[in-house]
Amino acid sequence: MGLIAEIGEFLEADKQWKQWGNSNKESHEDAARQELIDCLLFLINLMLSYNMGYPEIIDTYNKKVSELEKRHGIQFIHLEKEG
Repeated sequence: MGLIAEIGEFLEADKQWKQWGNSNKESHEDAARQELIDCLLFLINLMLSYNMGYPEIIDTYNKKVSELEKRHGIQFIHLEKEG
């Protein structure tokens, strides 16, 4: 439920899709970016609760985007482990 709430806060902050909501675009963008970081932090905490460390997160992400590239024929950004 927490992630859904964070996504809702992002959608509330993201006024770009509303034609009448562009009065202060910079302010809306900053708020939307802050809410996206809240979503990311929630997801990171979920991964940590499953004992996923940085290497496993990177490996799992790269495996998933490779599958998506094959399925959809588009390129994704692959992440590198710290060297």
